[in-house]
Amino acid sequence: MSLHSASKHSLCHTIDNSSSYTQISSNYNQPYTDAKLILATLSNTNSLEHTPEFSLDLFPHELSWSDFLATFYKNGNGFNISHYNAGLSILGFSKQKYMSASNDYKLNLINELLKAYASKNNILENEILTHKQMQLTLEMHKLHSLSSLVGSISLPLDSALNQLVVSNQLVYTGELEHSAKVTFRIHVLIYSKTLDTSISINFNYNTSIPSYRNEYINSDHCIPKLYHTAQEKGVMKLKLNSSLLLDDIIVDEEEDEEDDDASDGITTLPSKKW
Repeated sequence: MSLHSASKHSLCHTIDNSSSYTQISSNYNQPYTDAKLILATLSNTNSLEHTPEFSLDLFPHELSWSDFLATFYKNGNGFNISHYNAGLSILGFSKQKYMSASNDYKLNLINELLKAYASKNNILENEILTHKQMQLTLEMHKLHSLSSLVGSISLPLDSALNQLVVSNQLVYTGELEHSAKVTFRIHVLIYSKTLDTSISINFNYNTSIPSYRNEYINSDHCIPKLYHTAQEKGVMKLKLNSSLLLDDIIVDEEEDEEDDDASDGITTLPSKKW
């Protein structure tokens, strides 16, 4: 199924699928569904089958679309984390934080694995044998960032975008001024052979994808005709009155031609050929 041929759903009314979309610019905070997708599952072993004792959800990182692509899809459509990016703070284990019991904690793989081992065996952490702790330290020594992980299953870029569309989280509009907010998650499985224990960690990345919009939550959050069709000889423009209700329709071909001339700048877009 082509991304750009995916069904374009109406907000409060039916929209012709052959038409493109235009978005009204206003100060109104338009409600949208938070789009989320698991982009990859990574592991420090070649197995993704270990059952974690618990999972940690890390604070999200805010990335521009171009930075997101440069970090995870630098070579094109295939997901890849280059070793040249190993030093990026958004990828490093020691640079991450998570919240538990209303407090922020810095991620420490060794400490988290010791907690998991103690819980699994119903013992106190200080009861864990010293030599096991030392072996664990050696085992985790070279594990610094997501680029250190060897086992993985991931989505190509076109599959990720297609999944967001077919799951009704995003709608492709083709309009340069549109963007959709998305949280991509990378699920990490860390296994310790020394302790025979594993934990999972969720890295979260917020970004905005150009030429898409978020699907609305439900009809109660709908703004009538917020996205409307663009005609070949002019764009229908809508004014908002002080009550934020649609008030008037203006057709202005000359202004549209000027707008088209002004939009010839370079914008980073999802490639149409994957």
